[in-house]
Amino acid sequence: MFVDPGHQDLRDMDIQYPVLPCGGFVALLFLYLGACLALETVCSQLVTPFALLLGHNKTAATYVTSLFWAAFTAVRGVSIACFPQRGSFDALLFCNALLVAATGFGAFFGHQTRVLWIGTALVGACMAPSMPSTLLMLHDYSGVSISRFALAMLVAYASSAFPPVCVGAKLERQPKLFHQALAALSTVALVLALIGRTLLRRIAMEECYVRLPTDDIRRPSYRALKRRE
Repeated sequence: MFVDPGHQDLRDMDIQYPVLPCGGFVALLFLYLGACLALETVCSQLVTPFALLLGHNKTAATYVTSLFWAAFTAVRGVSIACFPQRGSFDALLFCNALLVAATGFGAFFGHQTRVLWIGTALVGACMAPSMPSTLLMLHDYSGVSISRFALAMLVAYASSAFPPVCVGAKLERQPKLFHQALAALSTVALVLALIGRTLLRRIAMEECYVRLPTDDIRRPSYRALKRRE
């Protein structure tokens, strides 16, 4: 009886195909997840006060926040459908590169109305694939462990509580701090993604390398046997 691996229970899959934990790579994924969630929290909670500081009314500021969540939800649904079993660092690097470009552009031109609307939608769309893809890679390289997933969520949500408080305290005096914080967090996420891809390639190379047994190494070759004869 054929069973689609996508519909198997994750614990059964781990029993059939044991996963070797990669501590450094898993810790890097925790940090990346925390940076992305902090970025999501800063943008979603402070975009409304930022729009009000630019002179927009409360209705327009609310619409900007709704636009962020609409783009975020749509792209996250697509990313969940596209990554049913494994995460993809290529997609994360592409989204993070766009995110750095969008936040960097907003740091200089974010006070303009069109840039605010388009940039908010683009930022929400670019940060959406981070959570599902990162959780899938956590499963692939750490195994299904409730404690590890709980630790990942604890670190991620704990990190999201501090940036809005720190940025929001000075936002009224320095409105540009909003886009500067987004640019800084997106740059950190991109650097972590690049390091993670490098570590992933190194792990793949180590798994592909097969060490010959000592008996086979000491065993004489066919040509050597012919020479002896």
